[in-house]
Amino acid sequence: MLTSVAANVVAISGGILIFHDPVGRGPTQIAERLLAFCFVVIGAGLMPAPTRTRKKRRTAKSRSHDASQPVSGSTPAREHPVS
Repeated sequence: MLTSVAANVVAISGGILIFHDPVGRGPTQIAERLLAFCFVVIGAGLMPAPTRTRKKRRTAKSRSHDASQPVSGSTPAREHPVS
């Protein structure tokens, strides 16, 4: 949340301060653009953080079962070498 708010503040402020982008010509236009800037920052702060999925807990039984299954796309290993 904090990083997205900071990114928006830096990007928009940088455009105004460094590149001298006009904020507006009259007091009404300046107030509207500042209000829009506040809405962008608030919206970025309200965006939910990405969620992470839980890792599936593996038991000893499931590990031994998985080890006996061949990997898809591979041929099963032979028990005795062919001469």
